[in-house]
Amino acid sequence: KEDHIKKVKALDEKSFAFLKDKFGFFPPITDVVQFNLYAPNGGGISGMYGFSITNNSSKLIEGEYVKNLQIGNTHEFTHLFFANTPVDHGWFGEGLADFMANYEMNGVPKPPELICNETGWQDGSSPFVEYSNFNVMPEGNVDFYSQLNKSSYYRSAQCFWIYIHEYYGDNGIKDVAQKWDNTRNQLPPIKQYKLIQEIVNPALKTDLSNLVYERYSYTE
Repeated sequence: KEDHIKKVKALDEKSFAFLKDKFGFFPPITDVVQFNLYAPNGGGISGMYGFSITNNSSKLIEGEYVKNLQIGNTHEFTHLFFANTPVDHGWFGEGLADFMANYEMNGVPKPPELICNETGWQDGSSPFVEYSNFNVMPEGNVDFYSQLNKSSYYRSAQCFWIYIHEYYGDNGIKDVAQKWDNTRNQLPPIKQYKLIQEIVNPALKTDLSNLVYERYSYTE
């Protein structure tokens, strides 16, 4: 357990440095409210207010897991970078978190085995899966390679950020992130921003509204 905590702490520092470099800002977080990592493979939860990462799986921490640990809590930290911003982001928030975590772990923005095209995704030798409809909630007890499996929503949204990086590079991701971050300071304070129309499109000087509608049936 002590080896696990020591390694996670070091990797988390790298995760924060990576995200700060790619996003070009640091989140307004001053206090650690909660940080529990008792065991791997239990899923993570990032707090929307302050700082909270929780993983209370009952599984034992095995030495092999600690040895092979490559990355900190980059997925959850990505959420914390945008916590308390008045932006409706739907599944795209999860996609960005997965995109950044995979970017740090693999050293490249797209995992080598992940294929994203105009209509769907494929992961290695997996079956081809059409992009999930973001107007429909995931369902339980469906095939892993189904549009309605929660994993497909994450993969589908991750492919959106892969698309942005392919066409706009690191600077495109940074421009979107900084405009998203700036909503904390813009008036009126009670305005709820639309991610695609009011953050992504002006940041990239383009219009991706039709693309997200065609791929994910997503409208704002």
